[in-house]
Amino acid sequence: MIASPSDLIYFTEVCNTLNFSRTASRIGITQPSLSQAIKRLEQVIGTELFIRSKTGVTLTKAGKRLLSHTK
Repeated sequence: MIASPSDLIYFTEVCNTLNFSRTASRIGITQPSLSQAIKRLEQVIGTELFIRSKTGVTLTKAGKRLLSHTK
């Protein structure tokens, strides 16, 4: 399975804000839809890309590597 272009765009946007709710609002989709897209991407890649907390998210090492490839 290959990552969809929209999932990669969403991933990049989350990296910019480090907040799922803010990103969803910014790109015009619901937060649950954004979360599903990121989970799909994590399944394709086979690892978690973000460490989630109540205040936002931080990138894992795999997330940082993917971000460097998306730029």
